Amino acid sequence: ITRGWYELAKINKSLEANIKDKYQQVSQWLALNPEHPASQELPLDLQLLSTMVAERPQAVALLLPMQGPLAPAAKAIRDGFFAAYYGYGDDDKPQVKLYDTSQGAITALYDQAVAEGADLIIGPLEKDKLAQLQQHSPLPVNTLALNYNTTAADAASPPLQQATLYQFGLSLEDEAVQAAERAWLEGHRYAMVLAADASWSQRAAQAFRQRWAAQGGTLVVNQDFTRDSNYSDTIKAALAIDQSQARAVKLKRLFGRNFEFEPRRRQDIDMIFLVARSGEGQQIKPTLAFHYAGKVPVYATSQIYSSAQSTGKNRDLNGIRFTTLPWTLNPDNSEKKLISAHLSIPPSYERLYAMGVDSFLLHDRLQQLAQSPNTSIYGATGKLRLNASQRIVREQPWAEVVEGRAQALPYLTQDEDDF
Repeated sequence: ITRGWYELAKINKSLEANIKDKYQQVSQWLALNPEHPASQELPLDLQLLSTMVAERPQAVALLLPMQGPLAPAAKAIRDGFFAAYYGYGDDDKPQVKLYDTSQGAITALYDQAVAEGADLIIGPLEKDKLAQLQQHSPLPVNTLALNYNTTAADAASPPLQQATLYQFGLSLEDEAVQAAERAWLEGHRYAMVLAADASWSQRAAQAFRQRWAAQGGTLVVNQDFTRDSNYSDTIKAALAIDQSQARAVKLKRLFGRNFEFEPRRRQDIDMIFLVARSGEGQQIKPTLAFHYAGKVPVYATSQIYSSAQSTGKNRDLNGIRFTTLPWTLNPDNSEKKLISAHLSIPPSYERLYAMGVDSFLLHDRLQQLAQSPNTSIYGATGKLRLNASQRIVREQPWAEVVEGRAQALPYLTQDEDDF
């Protein structure tokens, strides 16, 4: 019986990309295991496979801005999507048509795609056009937007028989929450937050602070920095080293003589959450060590590690623990190999290629995720599930930079004892 459960779990996880193949293998497993408990009542997500195969989309409209400032991001998503599409097999792929959202009103383009036969819409990418589309309801077909809008996230979920607007993106806020949870599970209670003053990093820092407080953690220091900051001065202030130096100056004046002195950093923090891009982190991490905080654990989001191709520069990030995409940790990803064989992948766009891969992975899974709330699927951007607000929530694996390379860390759960 135990072996049967393991075989079923392996089928369920290893065949994420093609639900028809998964359905056929589950059917074979049922034929070989008629007396197994799972044969009497399959898990709900596997029960849905026959319906998913019968009702999977036949025509997909991909709505992306192919011109303008978002065009490079859109092209990375497009290429990731089609890498997964062509890896799907020769049969049963949906027809796909690309629409350029940089041209014309999004509502008119959406209606055109539906009129031309699309039974699933993927896009738009632009947040403002997503907001416009939300006003264009009820939507006639299921739609997977490639961004998040908080207005929609607060809306009540529609009945499952109606078309639904789902949302999928690369939310750093989700990663920040995971950083707070990981640091807590590893026994830390007193945090310092170092965040760039950009809007994306401030949102992530706020998400971390909220989750940290909800767990019972204490925020000791909250320090922002700008791209042109003097990192040494910023970190000295955050660690209260400037206060230590000021005390030494006062003592020298008081006693009227020089003496040996070594500054002390504040001792009331046991972890640092760093919200920065890779280039900033490569300067900040050594500066922390210079100012006596080299042994304080540092946690970060996926922005901290740009690419495995930058081993030399990444050595300055050694010791940082960060949440990252499975795409980053898996050099054998088939879609990644296919794209790399034809294109040079800029490190800053790797996450978007992975997002494109998963937008295809999700194209025939949305109803499964909606009808089976405990179901997760394993994609290039993480473990994906659907919450009550119709948002795809990602849970990413963890890694640590060791000798300039990302090395996977073991998964922790709430059942683990605190370190």
